[in-house]
Amino acid sequence: MEKFQEQFDTAIQNYMTQSQYSVTRIPNHHHDGMDSTQIPFENLVNASSYVALRSVTLTSAQILTLKDTPVTLIPTFGTNSSNVGANYVYIVEGITAKIYYGSIAYTGANNLEFRYTNASGTKVTADLANTFINSSANTFAHAPAVTSAFTPVFNSPIVVCVPTANPATGNSKITFIIKYRIVTI
Repeated sequence: MEKFQEQFDTAIQNYMTQSQYSVTRIPNHHHDGMDSTQIPFENLVNASSYVALRSVTLTSAQILTLKDTPVTLIPTFGTNSSNVGANYVYIVEGITAKIYYGSIAYTGANNLEFRYTNASGTKVTADLANTFINSSANTFAHAPAVTSAFTPVFNSPIVVCVPTANPATGNSKITFIIKYRIVTI
């Protein structure tokens, strides 16, 4: 899985250039128009919007400092990107999380929050309740996209944080799988 994730991240960073991912090397895929706008594979880099997945695993050391130090789940493209317009925005469609229970549960009344920019940025999904992070067993949770209107933040990373205080104890790791859309304006 780690090797796949590394390859996936590299592909995203390279924005799937035709030389690496040509139509002749990838089998045909057809959309019926019901699930999404049809974009020919060879034009994906030039599309104004496309869906991506990213998997990020947080260590217990990162989780224990989430109030003081939010962790970036989706980094910015930076100014050196030639395949993304000057203004782009991430629209998060949902985040699925799995806690891999160690031997000590986290403590504290902390929801996990997912935001643009930093711990005070606009929320991009619903929160994951403190019962998830404080779990004493392997478990899954899902945070759907926000259901009310909001103003996306251009050229901004997506972070995870806790709002109240750092968890006091705990030694589990958490993996997040983020489904998001990259929209260039």
